Amino acid sequence: MGSVTHYEALGVSMDATEPEIRRAYLQLARQFHPDFHPIENGARASAERRMQRINEAWTVVSDPTQRERYDRSLSLRSDATEVSTSGIVRPSSQFTPYFAEDEDDDDSWRYEPDAFDPRTSVSRWLTFLPVVLGVLGMVLLVGALMVNVRALLAVAVACFIGSGLLFLGAPVVAMFKSQINENQASGRHR
Repeated sequence: MGSVTHYEALGVSMDATEPEIRRAYLQLARQFHPDFHPIENGARASAERRMQRINEAWTVVSDPTQRERYDRSLSLRSDATEVSTSGIVRPSSQFTPYFAEDEDDDDSWRYEPDAFDPRTSVSRWLTFLPVVLGVLGMVLLVGALMVNVRALLAVAVACFIGSGLLFLGAPVVAMFKSQINENQASGRHR
């Protein structure tokens, strides 16, 4: 089944007046309300689905603001598009977002490994020092709390602060080293 507009669901034309739409809705509601259909043989389930569609159409078409927005979305629809039941314009099934022969769509760079440049890497001590200081700070904190020595507590806090600063500083150092390397490389190519 193709997409059905809200007007088609209610059985009225797009230029129908509010009273005409209301009469059509009430007539369909009386006809398809699930309470008037037997539970056996699936008649009630079918009526529930139809009534849901009718209510959805009525919600949009009975509200002047929503109806105006919906009518605009219908007027934007071209032959290659399809309007869903919620009024959202969707591209046709023939739409292909990727063409292999299009130069702009070349994404082969994503699958190439990054070249490692040792001049831009952060030294090992700068990588491990934040972890070592964090562990040392934790040990000193536990020790300071056990023996109640304020100086030990101050050293533990200093270790935590140093660990945090180094943890945040390592990427900054790497960025600066990379920028310096790039500047030097571009200077050589000029």
